Amino acid sequence: MWALIEDGSITKHLRGNRGITIGDTRYSRNIFSFRWSNAEREAIGIYEVEFDNTNKKDEQWYTNTNQSFAFAGGKITASYGSSTAKAHADTLWTQADSDNGDLPDDKSIGDVKVEGL
Repeated sequence: MWALIEDGSITKHLRGNRGITIGDTRYSRNIFSFRWSNAEREAIGIYEVEFDNTNKKDEQWYTNTNQSFAFAGGKITASYGSSTAKAHADTLWTQADSDNGDLPDDKSIGDVKVEGL
C-alpha cells in the first residue's frame, strides 16, 4: 500500500493496482512494481506505507481501533490505537434503552443486546 504526499500531508491512499495522475503526468500501475525504486516514487510524492501492528490484538478477544496514518520523517506509518477488551458477559437490553428509544421493535427488555465471549 502506498500514499500520495502533497505539501507534507497524505492526500490519497493508493493500493498499487492502477495508475495515477499527478499534475499533468499520468503514470501506469508499473510505478508500483520493481521497475521503480522507492527513491524514484518518493521524488514524485508516492511513499510506501509501513504498518505498525504493535497495538493490534486478537480480534476474538479485543476490539481494535481503525488504523490511523501519519507522515513524519519521510515515512508513512499506519498504526492502531489502544484496543478494548470485549465483555465476557452478554449485554442485555434495559429499561433505559427502551426509554431512550434505542430498543428495536423485535427486542424486549432482557434480550441479548451484544453477545459476550
